[in-house]
Amino acid sequence: MERLVKKAQKGNWQAFLQLTLDRKDMLYHKALTLMQNEHDAADAVEEAILKAYGSIQALREPRYFHTWLTRILIHTCLDIQRKAKKTIYLEPELLERGSCSPQEDLADKLDLQEQMAKLDEDTRTILTLRYFADYKLDEIAEIAGIPVGTVKSRIYYGLKKLKKSMEGVSSREM
Repeated sequence: MERLVKKAQKGNWQAFLQLTLDRKDMLYHKALTLMQNEHDAADAVEEAILKAYGSIQALREPRYFHTWLTRILIHTCLDIQRKAKKTIYLEPELLERGSCSPQEDLADKLDLQEQMAKLDEDTRTILTLRYFADYKLDEIAEIAGIPVGTVKSRIYYGLKKLKKSMEGVSSREM
């Protein structure tokens, strides 16, 4: 892989194409998790690949190509969301189905989406990467460009805020 990255850095489009084709399904899945819309996810992947190709010479460590590309994709998704003033919507199958009716499940999901949207963008992104995109703490730290300890504290305080706001929602309903 490092050999392909070095070729791509020298302007070899074929090498870059091969590198991105190897990860296209993963990139699309990650974009879909963040964008919650097939069209927006496809646009984000396309835009991220173009950005990566335009700045591949800036990649210092060829062995981190895939992490670097994923980071570009995540930032691209966030940029698209900011521009469209969208919030991150959660995948319906992410919330476990218990003994609740479909209407109660939908209400709970909408409440969670509403409360997630109230979190600051950094916290919302980290919680989404951790719990809805299944990234490990060290991967999130690398993607966000922050220490693992900061990731842990944002998760802790984000979950604490989310729990408190969700308790407020359920107490209003009673």
